[in-house]
Amino acid sequence: MKKLLLLIIVVCGYCMNATAADNQAIWQEAANFYDQANYRSSIDDYSKLLERGFANPELYYNLGNSYFKAGELGRAIWSYRRALQLDPAFKQAKSNLDYVRGFNTDQIASRQHGFILDIWDAASSFLPDNGYLILLMVGWWLAAG
Repeated sequence: MKKLLLLIIVVCGYCMNATAADNQAIWQEAANFYDQANYRSSIDDYSKLLERGFANPELYYNLGNSYFKAGELGRAIWSYRRALQLDPAFKQAKSNLDYVRGFNTDQIASRQHGFILDIWDAASSFLPDNGYLILLMVGWWLAAG
């Protein structure tokens, strides 16, 4: 029984060592893909590490960089935020998150118009959907009368 327990411990130790070596090889391969501008393969390798349960702030940071270079801004933002959840003091992830958010095209830009258009918008906002038509008819009636 002791020999069986010892055999199980040795086999588990070997498996953990093999898994750590595999993770390191995948990490290095992903970094090489990133350096070669093969961002899709880099993303795939980093995702493999996540599937294996290997998650740390650097992994999410590198994944975010790969997503950003691949043009997937939403996923890049998600990765940087995940890195910051694991390590709130990770300055590079915070810096990259702020940088990528600047590229986000879903932000609504504030409109600026002149004084007349502001009055027109305010007046027409009180009216129903056909408010412009009503204002035009009232203006025509005043001009005719």
